[in-house]
Amino acid sequence: MLPIRYGPMNNPNPGYPYMSDFIEFESLQPNQYVKISGKYMPEKACFLAVEVVVEPADGEDKYEALLQEVQPDTRVVKLLGQTITLPNHLKIQDLNDSEVGIEHLKAGTMVKIKGHYRPDSGFKADKVKVKETLEFNIEELQGRVQRVDGENKQLYVNGVPIKINHKSILLKL
Repeated sequence: MLPIRYGPMNNPNPGYPYMSDFIEFESLQPNQYVKISGKYMPEKACFLAVEVVVEPADGEDKYEALLQEVQPDTRVVKLLGQTITLPNHLKIQDLNDSEVGIEHLKAGTMVKIKGHYRPDSGFKADKVKVKETLEFNIEELQGRVQRVDGENKQLYVNGVPIKINHKSILLKL
């Protein structure tokens, strides 16, 4: 009897990856749109990827991470090693979707920042939302791959160096 081969039409666990979804590091290329989950390691100034998903369509550029620094007087925040200046008109939403001022943001607070990244000008924020901060937070970022460094098994997304190791899961939707 021949083994059953699972694919998109007969995946026994819809919503979970099947073998054809898994890719190798060498399949990652500049300009691919990716969603990455993992943890920022400030001591190494890089993001350790637990999962990298290459998505078929563009979406918004996004950081979802713990704030490292907040400078309310200049409206500057730092997360994932990136410094972002928040425009004066930008609305910040708290956990209850109420509008709050920048003084509500503190280092160690989990936030989601949506916007647009450009290599020449950095990240321009369109929206900031405070997320629930847990004892252990999985951080995420979404955007286009700017560069792939095959020698060091790193890629760069939204200006953040992403380290891929033997435990990282790479998928393509």
